[in-house]
This record gives sequence, C-alpha cells and structure tokens, in this order.
Amino acid sequence: MSSGIKRNFFFSSILTTANYVFPLLTYPYVSRVLGANGIGICNFVDSIVTYFLMFSMMGITILGIRETAINKKQTEKLSEVFSNLFVLNTIFTIIVFIAYVLFCVFVSEMQEYKSLAILGGFKIIFNYLLIEWFYKGLEEFRYITLRTLCVKCLYVFSVFLFVRDKEDYGIYYALSVFMIVFNAVINVKHCGK
Repeated sequence: MSSGIKRNFFFSSILTTANYVFPLLTYPYVSRVLGANGIGICNFVDSIVTYFLMFSMMGITILGIRETAINKKQTEKLSEVFSNLFVLNTIFTIIVFIAYVLFCVFVSEMQEYKSLAILGGFKIIFNYLLIEWFYKGLEEFRYITLRTLCVKCLYVFSVFLFVRDKEDYGIYYALSVFMIVFNAVINVKHCGK
C-alpha cells in the first residue's frame, strides 16, 4: 500500500471516529437540558431540511468525487468539471430552495417553528457551498479532517456554553446549522487557493 493511501486511510479513520465521538459528547447533555420536546422539535425540522438537501444534491456528491478524482492531474479539465458540477448543483439548489420556502409558507407545522425553518434554509444554501465532494476527489483527507475537527470542537464548546435550559432548542439548532456554515465558508476560501 502506498504512503498516500495509508495517510488518507488514517485521516479518514480519524474523521469517521470523530463523527461518532462528538455526538456522544454532546447528545446526553443536550437531551437532558432540552428534554424530549426540544430535541423532538429540532429533529422534526432537521428531518424535513434533510429531505430537501437530498434533492438539492441529486447525486452530485458521488459524481463530483469520481470526476474530480479522474481529472485531478489535468488542471484545465478539472476546472471545467468543477464549474459544470457547481453550476448543476446551483440550479438544483435554487429549485429546491424555492420549493422549501413554499413548503414552509404553506405547511402550518413549519409556521409554528418559523425561526428553525429559516435556519434550515441556511443549511440548504451552505450545504451546497460545502463542496466536500471536490476535496474528497482531490484526496485532501488531511485538510478535511483537520477542518472538521476544529469546527466540531468549537461546536461542542458552544453547545456546553450556550445551551442552558429547555427553551434553548433554537440555539442548539442554530449551532448545528452554523457548523455547516463555518465548514462551507472555510472550504470556499480554501478553494480559492
């Protein structure tokens, strides 16, 4: 096995482990503080947002990783592939975002949780800007892992600092959304390099 594959496997393993460990750190605390009702409200809104996210991505993740990996050594072709996939993802995201806004306007259950629904809209937009598929295709697992670990540590610290009572479910959901926002902003800035 080459050293590059070993290194990528190592960082990918760390990231996978972190994806299990961080929820184990926060979830018992959050479920105790927010209670079943607060967690249920956040999960309800987030599950709807996740459905819209699936449609907005429409397989771009898998296609993006494959096409980026195939063309990573050809700068012009890679730039063309990235642009085409980004434009396609932009179109899907705009359509899905409009559908999400209409859904939130016309479904009374979403009106009840309007502030969380607005945060969910940010999650849809910034998930599109996350362009994680591009970095995976370039096999930049070290960058992905370090960035994600830093943002997740900030998230855990923020949860323990700001989520204090059962009415803070909006803060909890906002922190979850801002974790995606921060990752996306860092990725977009890094992509320019």
